[in-house]
Amino acid sequence: RQQVQIELPEELNTVGDRNALVSAINDILLNGVKLTRKGARTKISICEQDGYRTLVFFHPGKGIPVEHRHRLLNRYGADDLRRNRVPVSAVGLAYASNVAAGHAGVLELVGTADGLEVRLTVPTSLA
Repeated sequence: RQQVQIELPEELNTVGDRNALVSAINDILLNGVKLTRKGARTKISICEQDGYRTLVFFHPGKGIPVEHRHRLLNRYGADDLRRNRVPVSAVGLAYASNVAAGHAGVLELVGTADGLEVRLTVPTSLA
């Protein structure tokens, strides 16, 4: 349905629960598929700064309205959004947010002029 452009190093190591992090990344991608218009390209990139690694998932298009974004990070917020015809998956981003927090990180939703960035930030090593 769409293309994904991945700009990541060949090997990407981090600390923490590998299965939980993989599930969180999958949930972010699944939500992105639902929010990205057909034929558009989702971009995944990474940046590192001050001992943290941030995976940036850019989804082109109108994304989630600003007033609803915080609800996506709550366990049942997606249910409310779907009732209002915002196409998101069940608890995917809430789960990803909890995984990030459990790894001393954060999940952020940042609107841009041409889409939505979902940023998953985790430390590169244990403190």
